Amino acid sequence: MTFVRYAAGAVLLLLSAGASAGNRCEPQWDQSAPPQHIIAMNQHAADMLLALDAGPQMLGVSYIDDSAEAVTSGRYHGIPVFSAKYPATEKLIASGADFVVAGFSSAFMASMGGQNDLQRAGIGSYLMAFACERQAFSGFDSIKMDLQRLGKILGRKKEADAAVARIDATLAQVKALPPLSRKPTIFYLDSQSDTLVSQGKKGFMTEIITLAGGENTFINMPMAGIHVSPEILLDKQPDYIILADAVWSPAEKKKAWLANHPALSHLEAVKNGRYIVIPFSGVYPNVKSPEVLLTIAEAVRK
Repeated sequence: MTFVRYAAGAVLLLLSAGASAGNRCEPQWDQSAPPQHIIAMNQHAADMLLALDAGPQMLGVSYIDDSAEAVTSGRYHGIPVFSAKYPATEKLIASGADFVVAGFSSAFMASMGGQNDLQRAGIGSYLMAFACERQAFSGFDSIKMDLQRLGKILGRKKEADAAVARIDATLAQVKALPPLSRKPTIFYLDSQSDTLVSQGKKGFMTEIITLAGGENTFINMPMAGIHVSPEILLDKQPDYIILADAVWSPAEKKKAWLANHPALSHLEAVKNGRYIVIPFSGVYPNVKSPEVLLTIAEAVRK
């Protein structure tokens, strides 16, 4: 990871690393039959598999982001929650899994070997396209690419085609919305502590905000993940604030935190409740992302 400081430490930018050494962008599956015991390492990876009706082929899901019910019950859409966070490679090997799907390259860094260790154990793997090839194409193109690639591996091409068609239909619905008289500025709040975690130009949320008709408040910051000081955000005065709703950072707690913050409580968007709440699992390219886009596009037109 590369860290760059601006404005005497007022803003900290974080450039997330892409595929790390040992991670591979091409699907690691060379067997003639589809995998039957799949573990999704992230909730949004599980959503991708469920969109392909691959539930019967799933052994488990790790790292639940925004389903409190799954955290409580230990099941996500009927699939067992395999582990609260990333399981170690040894646990994956012992599980009987034959294929592992991850939405972030960090999922394959639980051990020094990652995907190499899995391959040696006879376990296939797939790293979702945006996590591996961020610069190659748009986030929505990457979702469709993942569906087609996974559909081929899982023997679910028909389901993949149907899922892609649903994405295209939602994108067309957004495109058909009335034009805005001006671009509203929108700030995406992922989480907060001393600084505000958000996304800059290379983040997928910038693509979503742009397609929705708005402009990311920090589009000029040439990175994916960024940390922003409250004082700089107060100076920017965004028209809307997008709040990611996660089990580890609920949107309602963010609202309360903003309302009680000595600086951010003075934001017009905070005083007027101009919030747009979205599920965290749709923040990175996933089958939920088209609905996230539609939610934002409709909200800024009300």
